[in-house]
Amino acid sequence: TGVQTCALPIFVGDYERAVPTGAALSSGVLLMAYICKTYGIKPGPETILGHKDLNDTLCPGKNMYAKLGAFRKTVARYC
Repeated sequence: TGVQTCALPIFVGDYERAVPTGAALSSGVLLMAYICKTYGIKPGPETILGHKDLNDTLCPGKNMYAKLGAFRKTVARYC
């Protein structure tokens, strides 16, 4: 069986300089939890990645990337 992959930008902005707001993070958690539940995706480091995990880029920026672990855990609580 093949593995399908899909990239979905949840956060858009320059998080190398800016810090994501609590509202942005909360909205992102709810959206990602909905996607995970709808498509049977188990939230974790293999499924919720930063763009820089796949390509040579700074995206999603150091300020967002630092929150990625907690973001995954919070998404998992909703799934």
